[in-house]
Parts: sequence; structure tokens; C-alpha cells
Amino acid sequence: MLVFFIFLHHTDKFYFLTFQNDKLKSSSEVHYFCTDDQFTYKNFNLDFGPLNLAMICRYCILVRKKIESFQATGRKLCHVTSQDSKKRTNAAFLVGCYSVLVAEKSPEETVRCLISQPKVPIYLPYRDVSLGPSLYNLGLLDCFRALVKSRTLGIFNLTSFNVAEYEHLEKMANGDINWIIPEKFLALPGPQNKLLANKAGFMSHTPEFYIPYFKQNNVTSVVRLNKDMYPSKKFTDAGIKHYDMYFPDGTVPPIALVKKFMDVCHKTPGAIAVHCKAGLGRTGTMIGCYMMKYMKFTAAESIAWLRMARPGSVIGMQQVFLNESVSHSAMTITILTNKNLKKLK
Repeated sequence: MLVFFIFLHHTDKFYFLTFQNDKLKSSSEVHYFCTDDQFTYKNFNLDFGPLNLAMICRYCILVRKKIESFQATGRKLCHVTSQDSKKRTNAAFLVGCYSVLVAEKSPEETVRCLISQPKVPIYLPYRDVSLGPSLYNLGLLDCFRALVKSRTLGIFNLTSFNVAEYEHLEKMANGDINWIIPEKFLALPGPQNKLLANKAGFMSHTPEFYIPYFKQNNVTSVVRLNKDMYPSKKFTDAGIKHYDMYFPDGTVPPIALVKKFMDVCHKTPGAIAVHCKAGLGRTGTMIGCYMMKYMKFTAAESIAWLRMARPGSVIGMQQVFLNESVSHSAMTITILTNKNLKKLK
């Protein structure tokens, strides 16, 4: 079933194919390739995507090289995916990323192409990392819009994005660090007073581990959203300001705390390292508030970008909070209480 193609030049075509058997044999006229097992999402629970920024870049580079190599012969390029709904959605995600980032088609046009053929199976919506029922669905269009907005704002550039650095820093042994907004927000799990590690590969580092990297990258402040697991003095003695803004895991921040976070963001001259326990839910929610209020991201765009930059970000009722509670257009913040949010579950 041929479901999608984009014109890259006047004569070259790039096809997207869902087929029962992804082992199609290439010919002199068409080259088939599949990335279902090459670019894979490491799930936390029931989540299955979207794929991260490094995979997006690697895929775009891969396709661009293939297109260039076949340009002289007129050989067509076809991305083949299986009928597995999750793999198929992630394959469509990658093809769509190429469409908006390289072919420079609009997110809307890209999605129209993806669903243009008759009897095309639906693409699954992305969900959060929680175990319970999904409270919020994230679509492919949201992801493509987030990519385009990030490129427009200058926070993501396909050609200059450092894939090797991203893949190095995201490893647990190297700090599990992700830049959400370059030179502004760095997300990480909560440091501990001493190094902790288990057989499953989980590792928590000390403040001393992070300080050299912070110094090298102009991180001048740390915001802690979880309970005190290390003395803040370890950062302040190194010349890095430290702010405590605790609220319970899995909940949403009260309005006073959001305002305090915004104040710190405005008065901090360098970058800010934000963490909770895992650096996903509370961390993503606070940064998402800033993105919506001052960078004009919609709730869906902010969640999509956060999850592409740091998979697993924004969990449970925090998604509802961003979608229902923050008005970026009015430049005001209206916070639903945790009590009211529970009624939405």
C-alpha cells in the first residue's frame, strides 16, 4: 500500500510504503529501505514515542544522502515500514520530520500527504510515560509544528545540531542531561549527596559531577523541584545560584511557584539547570510554562518539543495543566488546582 510521497526536486520522489513484508527487494528503478529496527524508542511504560532529536537528525542525514546518490540515475527512494501500528507511526514521524525540515513542506501539508491515500490505517497518538489511562493525546501534527517553531525561533538547526554530544550527554553514566532550550534550560535528574547506581543501570550523580559541565556551559543557576537530596551549598560554593521550588511528584505547581520560576528565569543571566527527581514530569512542566508564556508555544507544541528533546517529559495531569491552564496568548497564567485537575481524570 503506497501511502505517501513528497517531491524533493522537479523529478525526484520520496515514497512512504506500509507493507506486510518490509523485506522488499530493491531494483534499478526503486531503492527500498526500512528503519523500524534502526531508530527505536526506549519506552518507560506504555509510551512508544516520539523519537528524539538525535534520531531525527540521523534519519534526515540518511535520507538526504540516499536522495543525492540516486539523483543522477532517477532511481526512486521508498521508506518501507511494517503494519505494526507503533512502528508505523514512528516511521511516519521520521518521514514527516524530513518533509518539514529538509523538503520544507508545512506541517499541515505533510500530514495531508500521510493520510491522503484511501484505506490508510490511522496513526496512533503519542502518550505519556504513566501506567494509567492516557489523559492527553499528542499527534504527529503537533510534533511537526513544534519542530518548525523551534527552527523558526533558532533553538533547533538540523545542520548544526550536535548529535554526538546529545547522545553522549543523555547516557545515564554521563549525567542524563538534555538541553531543552540551548543556552537557557538544561534538564537533568536530581543529584544525590553520593553516587548511587543499581544493576538495572540507573545512576544518580552528585552535584560535584555536574559542576564542571555547568561551568563550561554558562549554567549559572540550579532550580530544584523535588525534595532536598543534597546540600544546596555544594552548588552555591561553586558560584552557582540555587533555588528550591518543591511541589509533590506527579502534581502541578501552584501559581506562586510558577511566578517565582518565571522571576528566576528573567533575572538569571546564563543558563538554568532544572531538575526534579527524574527530570521529566515537574521539570518539563515548569519549562513548558515558560515556553508557552514567553516563546508562544502552544501546549501541544511545548509537550512535543520537550519529549523530542527529553523523552518522557510531562506526565499525567501535568499535560492537562499545560493544555487547560496556561494562556500564552494573553501572557497570563491561570492555574487549575490539583483538586480541580483530579476531576478531569
